Amino acid sequence: SQFKRGSDIQVYFHNRWGDSVVPKAMESQISRIVQEALANAHKHSQASMVRVLLRCEQNGVYEAIIEDNGVGFDFPNKSSHPGEHIGLIIMQERAEKIGGDLTINSEPGDGTQVVLRLALPDSSTPVDRISSVA
Repeated sequence: SQFKRGSDIQVYFHNRWGDSVVPKAMESQISRIVQEALANAHKHSQASMVRVLLRCEQNGVYEAIIEDNGVGFDFPNKSSHPGEHIGLIIMQERAEKIGGDLTINSEPGDGTQVVLRLALPDSSTPVDRISSVA
């Protein structure tokens, strides 16, 4: 809702996580990753549309997918500018903190897709002991 109010970009939101219970610590990190992806789309992409999809695969892997139809970018292995892509690095660190895997796909002229994949713990698994999802 905040993004819609502060942007001219059309937003499509699809929540297919159902009634899944997400631990508060994980929910906060997931929310921040989505917020950063949306902020990047607003600041850099020149997109007219952003789609946020929350879905669960049959194997219990949850995904948060944020994709835009913007200008895209080259994601260099090493940046010549200190501090460049810091938001992307922080998103990666947040994903790792909750045992998730973050993939960023982008090419110039072809938009950007950010995919967070993770497994939600059962009620007996501490959040900091969740293993990474391949």
